[in-house]
Amino acid sequence: MKSMLGKALVTAGAALALAAVAAPAHAHNGVTAGGAGEYVASAEHPTPFVAGWGLGFAETPHAFAEGGGFGWATDTAAGGGFEGVAGTR
Repeated sequence: MKSMLGKALVTAGAALALAAVAAPAHAHNGVTAGGAGEYVASAEHPTPFVAGWGLGFAETPHAFAEGGGFGWATDTAAGGGFEGVAGTR
């Protein structure tokens, strides 16, 4: 379960990073990009867990992308979600 959560968090972070990198490739003017995230893990017995969240955005005068995600896992269950949007102007 923890492996699935780790992969999901890495995938979400990579998608946000790609959006931030790809948007400036088409920009001739200013680019705005940013993001944040926090992650925590514990191997404390009897309930090890991992949890985290992240968000990011990138925009140019012609395109924008933003998204965020969160997730958690214990040794018996996992959960989380991701939401994002991208578009042109």
